[in-house]
Amino acid sequence: MSFLDTNVKRGITVALGAAAVTYLLSRLCQTNASGHAGPLSPIDASDPLCYALVFAKPHAHLNGGDQRVVQFIKASLSAAGLTIVATGTSSGPDIARDGTIDKHYRAIAAYALYTDPASLPINDKVKADFLAKYGVSWANATSSKRVLKCDDAANRLNLSPEEFIAVVDAARPTGMRLGPGCYVSQLTDSSKGDTFWVVNGFYTGMRSEYVRPSARVTWFVVSWPERKLSWKSFRADVLGATDPNRANPSSVRRQILIRSPELGLPFSPSTGNNCVHGSASGLEALNERMIWTPRRQPENDPFGQWLLGPQVGLTRDEVDWCLTNPLVTPPGEPGGAAQKPLFDLVEDATYAEMAAALRQVVRERRG
Repeated sequence: MSFLDTNVKRGITVALGAAAVTYLLSRLCQTNASGHAGPLSPIDASDPLCYALVFAKPHAHLNGGDQRVVQFIKASLSAAGLTIVATGTSSGPDIARDGTIDKHYRAIAAYALYTDPASLPINDKVKADFLAKYGVSWANATSSKRVLKCDDAANRLNLSPEEFIAVVDAARPTGMRLGPGCYVSQLTDSSKGDTFWVVNGFYTGMRSEYVRPSARVTWFVVSWPERKLSWKSFRADVLGATDPNRANPSSVRRQILIRSPELGLPFSPSTGNNCVHGSASGLEALNERMIWTPRRQPENDPFGQWLLGPQVGLTRDEVDWCLTNPLVTPPGEPGGAAQKPLFDLVEDATYAEMAAALRQVVRERRG
């Protein structure tokens, strides 16, 4: 079995269950990203380097191979004092074949494409909110097959992917959040005169951008000393807020917005089209390197080695569990407290904060 198959099986089994794993493994094959993802420097506990994955999104790659936006992103990262230690590209056909974007948006994609809506982890409060908003109980909606995955919803309406994207976009005001990475929108089936709900219908549009034949993603593994730049500052000051209009004026996202005419962009960057993605923590960055860059595993990645080493002391199975982004109880909170995704818990964390948080949540898992 290839490394990717092993990683998918380990990473998704905990989060999604055996049925989803069987389906995913039938579709996913070994990552075929082109580029250089060579050795990264080991982490020195006295002066640790942070490693993040940054990529130029498909809409940053202009027609005719115009690389102005991609080159601007690369130059901006270097100008901010970051070292680009690896770079490469992934094409739309490769991303579609390897399921790269589905792994990147793991839970969002799984809820949209693979998971039976009746098995979604919906708590009683959300069920009550669903009833109050729509006048139908969650149990009734799911048992009557009125809560659907994306493909099933598109088929019910007999719509092409492009038509379905437009319908879901128009239905955004009808939506509600069911939980982390899980949303529904209410759609109308005019042929039957009734309504139903689609889970994470917006993902169809997100995914289509990455898997179309002409799509291209250019990724960079960047590093910097933690003593010089915090994760919070990397995200807020270097990359900028996800909404370019609210981003730091000197940030990459805000500068792309300001310079969009000279960079050749045929649109004004927005929250949904901000041209660049960046990891939110060291843990998320490890997960993203394993998804996007060739042959990356915890054992040959400095952050993975740090997790497996004496500083944190996790086993490989525990690292794999952490990389599924499980729901966990925040350290210090009582057992019945609201859980949150692990990646959200350690967002912007320093090495010391990360080590403490991971030790705690793994200790609770061990019992």
